[in-house]
Amino acid sequence: MNVVSGRVITPPSLPGTAFLVFLTLLVLLSSAVFAIMNIDDGLSSAGVYVAQTYVGELERSEVFARLLEIEESRVLPPISLVWNDKTWTLYPSRVGARLDVLETYKQVMQIGKEDNLVDRLHSFLFRPTSVVQLQPNLSYSETELARYVTWLASRIDREPRPARVVPERDGSIAVIKEAVGYRLDKTAAMDAIRQAILTMSVNRRIELPVLTITPKLTAEDIAAWPELGIMGEFATAFDPENLERTYNLKLSTNSINGYVLLPGEIFSFNRVVGPRTPARGYKQADVIVSGRLVPDYGGGVCQVSSTLYNAVLRADLQVIERQNHSLILNYIEPGTDATVSYGYLDFSFKNSTKSPVVLGAWVEDNRVEIALLGRVQTGKSVEIKTNVLERTDPPVEYREDPSLPLGQKVVERWGAPDLLVETFKIVSQDGEVVREQLVSRDRYNNAPRIIRVGTGEEVVETVECFANTVSEEACL
Repeated sequence: MNVVSGRVITPPSLPGTAFLVFLTLLVLLSSAVFAIMNIDDGLSSAGVYVAQTYVGELERSEVFARLLEIEESRVLPPISLVWNDKTWTLYPSRVGARLDVLETYKQVMQIGKEDNLVDRLHSFLFRPTSVVQLQPNLSYSETELARYVTWLASRIDREPRPARVVPERDGSIAVIKEAVGYRLDKTAAMDAIRQAILTMSVNRRIELPVLTITPKLTAEDIAAWPELGIMGEFATAFDPENLERTYNLKLSTNSINGYVLLPGEIFSFNRVVGPRTPARGYKQADVIVSGRLVPDYGGGVCQVSSTLYNAVLRADLQVIERQNHSLILNYIEPGTDATVSYGYLDFSFKNSTKSPVVLGAWVEDNRVEIALLGRVQTGKSVEIKTNVLERTDPPVEYREDPSLPLGQKVVERWGAPDLLVETFKIVSQDGEVVREQLVSRDRYNNAPRIIRVGTGEEVVETVECFANTVSEEACL
């Protein structure tokens, strides 16, 4: 025991000394950890790359500037879209492409400064020597990209145009060469552009995925056809002074002239000719509606379908759909007409031969002429006959007309009889009948004959007498 100035000094025990040392070290370590946790030298960590561009060991402002340079040099440069000899330049900003600089900056500066104590201690004690490739945050507008590719398709897409056949009245044909079609694969194009933007591709050239579409009929196909001749033809007359009706006849015949029907294909009049509307050039002329003649767009087109029907019968092709008119017509024999009404009544037939059939249709002077060109069977002939089974003359209606002199009669409408007609097709080979076929049995309604009878003032005929002009008896 030691005594100093009357005090007894007792040396500390060993466990107490160890505790004090441990406490001191703990305080120092806590201070160091606190310092490490809060240390920030303002630099990005070493070994960090963004888009193969080094952004490590830079001050904050330098990191931000470097990221803007990456956006300018890797994200926003124009992309060349190439097809054949054409090139379109897409600036990625047009589809909203951008690098999220602020978010990428946060990710860069976070590396090596983790919130986890162990990770931060590890980063502090063992500076990273490995390379960190950071994927930047990129974005674009899918809507704008789709809109741009749709616009691009409008500059590329082209429907194929098949080879055209121009038939002549003598059965010969001229051929206009086909044109191939093109269609941009919009899905593949969007994928390629999207890939170039999101990967910041150095190669800014894209070969556009364009599909080539071959027409269904080529000049080479036509050259392989057998020799064509007139299989069946027919003509009907019309009044060329009816200008609106004449115009409609020409418009509809132009629609079917040169149409090619391959073996087994079906011709639909409504599909080929299309709607008879003023937007497509058709004019108003008389049509039959509920047994009466009324003006409507496309009046006269039924004369073309009826003329075609007769040519089809004589070509011995298979009729698929046909309907007679409700009244008899003045340009064609009852039982051989074919009415059409777009979206309601159609006339259609099938190429039931093993060779192509070409339609020739012309309006010349006062005639509609239609011929079907195909492979002619030598010695074959077709005759069309009709037989009236029932006939009822039209009733007569008298209508008073005060604008006419008393008792004078004027026929306003001649009317039409009620008919039941059978139509037959007789096919002969080398002069001998090989087939007699009932084609149709058609009912036509009557239309009354209308006669206007004058109810106005009676007209008294007067004769003025002048010398040497009339007989003396006439002047009494």
